[in-house]
Amino acid sequence: MRFPPVTDASGASTSSQATAYVLLFAAAALAPLALGASALYGAVAAALCTPFVAITFAFAKGRTRGRARSLFLASISTLPAVLTWLVLEKLFNL
Repeated sequence: MRFPPVTDASGASTSSQATAYVLLFAAAALAPLALGASALYGAVAAALCTPFVAITFAFAKGRTRGRARSLFLASISTLPAVLTWLVLEKLFNL
């Protein structure tokens, strides 16, 4: 199995996939609002997802090593942060 960065030297396919998936992630992160999560959760999830989306769009606009690194760091920090907040809200009825 070959990963897109290996087979996509220009990074065009990788950036379009990252853009599609970050939009799906943002929608999924905000989905608990429809299931009864508080407005505070929605605000926190939106605050966490907005920079991730912005970083992804910046990477799609100009694919540099620095932007790729920023995207990687955002991707590995945003999901745990959103999940942590969701668990805290459930545990402490925030």
